[in-house]
Amino acid sequence: NIHGKIELACRCCTATFSVGQKGPWANHINGDHSRKEELVNIGSRCDYCGDTVLDAEKVWHLETEHAQHVFLCRICCAADTTCFPYADSVKEMMQHMVMKHGGEFDSYYDHMTYPLELYRTACSSTKCGSSGKFLASTQQLIQKHMSSCHLEAPGEEDPPKTLYFCRCC
Repeated sequence: NIHGKIELACRCCTATFSVGQKGPWANHINGDHSRKEELVNIGSRCDYCGDTVLDAEKVWHLETEHAQHVFLCRICCAADTTCFPYADSVKEMMQHMVMKHGGEFDSYYDHMTYPLELYRTACSSTKCGSSGKFLASTQQLIQKHMSSCHLEAPGEEDPPKTLYFCRCC
């Protein structure tokens, strides 16, 4: 039954409703959220693109924007198409495989979808912290980071380098 899998959710808070609760969901959506403006500004940095994403929309953001950049469990995806069992590294995906699927298979490597890029990048500057790290790095993201965070005067300091790390080991 498809209706059992549908979930109505509020984008301003974490409230969810079943498909049979359309009336209460509509009232909730149209109601005034006293924390609405506060929640719009609460979010965390996406490690793939650097955008700020609401915590309640993180999985949706990853699934719609970065599905080709994450490790995915094919076993879970085949069992439930609404599930998005992702991981940022092979190590995390292997932890999922062992904990969720135990001894079902001889090797789990054949049961995961790999991201397009098997590397991640980071800025070599220690002052950047996580703002210079990208799991789905593009030249545009690196340039945007460098131009917004490293505007030192020419000759004053060597510009930081882009470091590359393997997501498999």
